[in-house]
Amino acid sequence: MDFETSIKTCFTKYATFSGRASKSECWWFLIFCCILNFVVTVLDIIIMDTGRPNIIGSFLPVFYFLSLPGGPGGGLFGMITALVLITPSLAVVSRRFHDGEEPESGWMQLIALTIIGIPAVIVLMLRKGSEEDNFYGKPPPKLKKIYVKIK
Repeated sequence: MDFETSIKTCFTKYATFSGRASKSECWWFLIFCCILNFVVTVLDIIIMDTGRPNIIGSFLPVFYFLSLPGGPGGGLFGMITALVLITPSLAVVSRRFHDGEEPESGWMQLIALTIIGIPAVIVLMLRKGSEEDNFYGKPPPKLKKIYVKIK
C-alpha cells in the first residue's frame, strides 16, 4: 500500500476498530500524522505563539492527550489536529494488532502508557502479518507491484 492509499483507507475506516491492517497501511498513516503534526506545530509557533512539539503524540496515538488544552503541545491547531487524528490513529493501530501470526487485542496499545510498554507496542506494529484468515477476518489485500522497464 502506498502513502496516498493508506491515508485514504484510514480516513475511510475512520472509526473501524475491527478487521485487519497491513504493516504499510499503519506505518504510512503514522508517518502522515508525524508530518502533519510537525506542520501544525510550526503553524502554532508562528501564528499563535503557543505551540510546543508533541513528537510522542504524533507517533503513538495513545499520547494525543498531550496536544489537548493544558498539555505540553496545546496550541490551537495542535488541539484541532489531535481531535481529528486520534480516532483513525487508534483504529489503524488496533487493526494492525489484529494482523499477526498471534493476533493481539487493540487494547494492547494501552501498554504504551507505561513508558516501558512503548517498545512492546512498536514491536507489535512491526511484526509480519498473517497470510491466513484469523479471528479478526481475512488478511489485508496486497497491491500488485508494477514495474516499468526503462530502455
